Amino acid sequence: MSIPSGSRIGYLFRGFFDGAPLDLWTGHGDLTYGGVTYVGSGELLEISGSASTTGNRLSGLTVSLAGMDPETISIAENEPFQRRRVLISLIWADAEWNVAGSEVFFDGIADNIGNNNDPSNPVITMSLEPRALDLQRVRPFRYLPQDQRTRYANDAFFDMVQSLQTQELKIGT
Repeated sequence: MSIPSGSRIGYLFRGFFDGAPLDLWTGHGDLTYGGVTYVGSGELLEISGSASTTGNRLSGLTVSLAGMDPETISIAENEPFQRRRVLISLIWADAEWNVAGSEVFFDGIADNIGNNNDPSNPVITMSLEPRALDLQRVRPFRYLPQDQRTRYANDAFFDMVQSLQTQELKIGT
């Protein structure tokens, strides 16, 4: 990635929630990029907590939104947010904020959302984790009829597995 000198730098935040995506950027006013209109949040959007770690440990991010309107706060309080995708991109633009390019900074999932319950200065804090961290989770699924029925109620495929284990087959008589 090569950012031309004299470029302005900003971040695009896109949260893919059930009701509607939450599209914000770290500037003022609206910014349209890639067919998406991002609402300017200025200094109200803070991204922190990215740390490099050693070994196999993956780190996440914390995104804070300060002074948001009641509609955005209701998303934090009422939307199912866990395991929803969040995409943060670094953008560079000219002096008038005409975006010249972008690079994905973080592609992850929402883990936890909270707010400070201060009506005069509401702050929403969202903890994010990398999507790759999901690959390290142990899945409690086993190849048993009960586990299959939790996913697909009428599927009886695994009902025959135990009988196949003890069945004696003769090949070529």
